[in-house]
Amino acid sequence: SRISLAGADDRRARPKPDFDDGCTVHLLPMSDEQRNAAVVQELMRRWNAGDYDSIFDLYRDDIVMTAGPEWPEQGPWEGKEQVAENQREWLEAWDRVGLEVEEVAAHQDKVVAIGTWHSRGRASGVGGELPANIVLSLEDGLVTRFSWFGNPDEARRAAGLSA
Repeated sequence: SRISLAGADDRRARPKPDFDDGCTVHLLPMSDEQRNAAVVQELMRRWNAGDYDSIFDLYRDDIVMTAGPEWPEQGPWEGKEQVAENQREWLEAWDRVGLEVEEVAAHQDKVVAIGTWHSRGRASGVGGELPANIVLSLEDGLVTRFSWFGNPDEARRAAGLSA
């Protein structure tokens, strides 16, 4: 027999040579911040897959979207209907649009996503890039606020992270 870590003579402490009897995997629970970051990553995945309608499953009915002063329209857009209308109008201008995310960081109920929009104009065919600095607020696994910022440091500060 073998001595266990508890110091007792214990036959269970002997390793088995195989997994024929199965094994147990214990998953640690995710923190609220990890869950929020996972929701935002799923939102970005759906966007890049062109699954725009399913994104709204991740938004609360009373979502608010705003944009920074450097954007032509700052909003706010309030509720899923206004946000959906804004999204449809925005998508009509582009033949192709995708989001490359370089950073996702969570702090309390906020998640910051820093990256780059890659797009090609529908009418012009001209491609371009635009910084994407977004702060999303979440409650109970749903996005309640979606805010665009002009630069990454400003977005990080708004999320409560150091710039």
